Amino acid sequence: MAADGVVMLNRFGLEKGRVWPAVVMLVAVFAPLLVWSQLNTIISGKESLEPNSTIELSTSTPLTAPPIDGKVRMTIPGDGWSADIADTKPSEWSLVHGQVHLDVKAISGVDDITVLFDRQARDLASETQPMFVTDTKPYSTEKDLDGVWGNLTGESYTGILAVVGRESVAAVVVVTTPPGKTTAQMGDIVLLLNSLEIPV
Repeated sequence: MAADGVVMLNRFGLEKGRVWPAVVMLVAVFAPLLVWSQLNTIISGKESLEPNSTIELSTSTPLTAPPIDGKVRMTIPGDGWSADIADTKPSEWSLVHGQVHLDVKAISGVDDITVLFDRQARDLASETQPMFVTDTKPYSTEKDLDGVWGNLTGESYTGILAVVGRESVAAVVVVTTPPGKTTAQMGDIVLLLNSLEIPV
């Protein structure tokens, strides 16, 4: 039994009887913060992306002989970008930056970029909120990917459809913004498109 006024220490040099209350206090303070940060990510469905981080998409067409594997890489140009977790798949990512929504998809086994572009344009035109391609033109990125660019026009959104590729692998990028906002966000959009890589 300890005498009055004598502090008993445990083997860690901490006062006996004071460790567990301190641990409980730490858990009480930090656990809600940790849970809230994770819960906020789950509820919002968004995961923040660090500037200059690289995302990689991969796809495979196992029914071809030999199987065609494709990879597409994209570099996040700056702050404020996040990934929509619900729409993230190995071959497809959905990115958000303010009012910009960007879907990028990797496709392998591509014989003709123009045919793929036309198919994507038809798909967009047949959606519940249709978007129509206008002002189609050839497009090349800074990393030597060639393809087609088209502006998108719809009742609720405007945007861009870009399909670029190398050999049999292509990247399909669909950008949507509220009407009139695409031009204002063009700097970030072009930076993302120019960061596209298809390793061979």
